[in-house]
Amino acid sequence: MESDADVVIDVIASTGSNLQRVNASEFRSLAMGYRYLEISSYYTSMNGLERAKFSHPNVTYRYVVLPSTPLPTNYFPLSMNQTQVQEIYDRGVQDGQNARVGMIDDHLAAYRMKRADKSAAKASPQVEAETSFLSS
Repeated sequence: MESDADVVIDVIASTGSNLQRVNASEFRSLAMGYRYLEISSYYTSMNGLERAKFSHPNVTYRYVVLPSTPLPTNYFPLSMNQTQVQEIYDRGVQDGQNARVGMIDDHLAAYRMKRADKSAAKASPQVEAETSFLSS
């Protein structure tokens, strides 16, 4: 390859556009840990896409396929049943069929909005008052 302009990349991710707001007030240790992993995975995946696009602006990111809804999960890795595996497979096929060229820009725009919402929440006086007990 002579330049980045000759490179075409298709991305298939297992996390992404489906990070949902939840009421975590009743979560206990395992649920809170799992929620942390969901959030961390989302931001890591989307940040990776953003950094790749920024670092290589001349590369063509043709298809970026992210799950349209949360995938079934299990607290024990690799211990899903046949129904869960089939559901993940079917969802992947459907999301792949719905993919269109240039979706990376849509996904990154949604990610930037979530990131901006998160920054605004940190700067909010109400949030600061509600979480001030954490610093005492």
